[in-house]
Amino acid sequence: RGSVISVRKKIIHFIWTGPDCGIMQKSKGATSSGAFREAFPGCALYVQIKDPEDLNEASLESKLRAAGGAHQPKEFDWTNKPVE
Repeated sequence: RGSVISVRKKIIHFIWTGPDCGIMQKSKGATSSGAFREAFPGCALYVQIKDPEDLNEASLESKLRAAGGAHQPKEFDWTNKPVE
């Protein structure tokens, strides 16, 4: 187990609403989000972003761990580089 490297890609769906987004635009985004989920099944996480500060590695890692099961990874690689 110690020498095994398992790489699993996780897809995260972001919905940007922004600070000036009105209620009608937010509801349209929620409606189209359902269509997106049907078209692209298998997203590990759906995150609504209102502030750019919400989009950081620590916050996303926390949400991925909360959505994950019992077998948690040691770390998340945010570099998108191939594993050697």
